[in-house]
Amino acid sequence: MKTDILNVAKLVASTVWSGGDFDEAEKSAVEEVAEALEFDIANFSKAVDFEVEAIKNYSEEEIGTYIIDAAEGVDEEDAEIVLEAALQVIISDNVVAYSEVSTMLSIAEALSIEEETAIMLLIDLVKTEPELELEF
Repeated sequence: MKTDILNVAKLVASTVWSGGDFDEAEKSAVEEVAEALEFDIANFSKAVDFEVEAIKNYSEEEIGTYIIDAAEGVDEEDAEIVLEAALQVIISDNVVAYSEVSTMLSIAEALSIEEETAIMLLIDLVKTEPELELEF
């Protein structure tokens, strides 16, 4: 992966922000993402923890800017992989909230991924998780 670990951590952190609590399922998903992207698990987890703490009181507008800034540092070839990593964290607690979908679409837009592609990626993940709940 050509993209810096910090930019991926920021985008993953934004999905945690949209879901509220940074629970054990999400922390485990962060470790799985690190492993899949061949990042050092401890370094990536620390980076995500730091970013989650840094943005916990951000407004939606501030998160939007934060996502755009982080996405600017993502290599074009890595964009879909980074979005899939964010999606893995979103579904890790078996609940997909409206706010998480909104954040996912903001990440996709910032990464220049078409909305339809992002939705199809989410649908593909949802069908592998039969116990997933939707929260409107």
